[in-house]
Amino acid sequence: MKTEKQNMSEEDLVAITKHNTPHKTSIPLDLTLEIFSRLPAKSISRFCCVSKLWSTIPRLPYFTELVLTRSLARPLLLFASEKDKHMFLYSSTQPDDNNSSRVAAKYHMKYPYHGHVSLFGRCSFVRGLVFTRGEVWVISNPNTGQSVTLPKLNTGKMNGVIGYFGYDPIEKQYKVLSMTWEINGLQNTEEHQVLTLGTGSKHSWRRIECCIPHSIYRKYNHVCIDGVLYYPAVNMTTRRCIIVLFDVRSEKFRFVEDNDPLASYYSSPMINYNGKLGLLLYERDDGIHGSCTSFRLRVLEDADQREWSEHD
Repeated sequence: MKTEKQNMSEEDLVAITKHNTPHKTSIPLDLTLEIFSRLPAKSISRFCCVSKLWSTIPRLPYFTELVLTRSLARPLLLFASEKDKHMFLYSSTQPDDNNSSRVAAKYHMKYPYHGHVSLFGRCSFVRGLVFTRGEVWVISNPNTGQSVTLPKLNTGKMNGVIGYFGYDPIEKQYKVLSMTWEINGLQNTEEHQVLTLGTGSKHSWRRIECCIPHSIYRKYNHVCIDGVLYYPAVNMTTRRCIIVLFDVRSEKFRFVEDNDPLASYYSSPMINYNGKLGLLLYERDDGIHGSCTSFRLRVLEDADQREWSEHD
């Protein structure tokens, strides 16, 4: 515990000690944090009513990071389903190959959802929060049952819109990257805007610049890894397929060209493969309708050098 306590910021220490008046029966602060970090979210919420000290603990950045770090060591499966114009979120433990018994899904929350197309790909899960795209965009926390509806984009030429969800592990900030375009042949991105979650009571969009005009190739195929948001696109100047790398912290764009012959289809998802971008590509024995005969995993080893590795 000493190592974890040393990582606590000075602001955290001031916040949790100014309300703490120790007496003979007090539980040591480090032990209190240790106990809280192992409790379910609902139990932590109830215990916030015990004292002023306990009410400050869940709001500490140090404590939040401790809880998230431990929860990442126990990954869960997230399920989202739509019914009667509402989104329902569930989770369950990952099934054990050695255990054939059924695993029950735990219900977390629901919120209004109005989408005109399939739910597939319209949910993004990043470090404990869920981003849902429909007629309105919603970010929700399944553990606490809280949700936030994002404001509409400030744009006068929006014919199409897409949003990606990312997390900056340095500043510990969640951000949404939005792109709007005019529907005219390819989906040319016209405007880029960013919204930072948790910056005051009212969220607002900010416009940012992109150095290379590009067209979104697949709207909902993306992944965020270590503060970098990846998604496929087409360079409108060269007409070549590229991978867009958006740094969530600096809000800067980079691009990596992919010369693989199957990369132009991007029919398989992007994944986090041991902290690196992975592309799952597959080949069929008879065109697009044949059975899948093999999978290829392409891993971006070095974005600057454009080095890829392959695994069949």
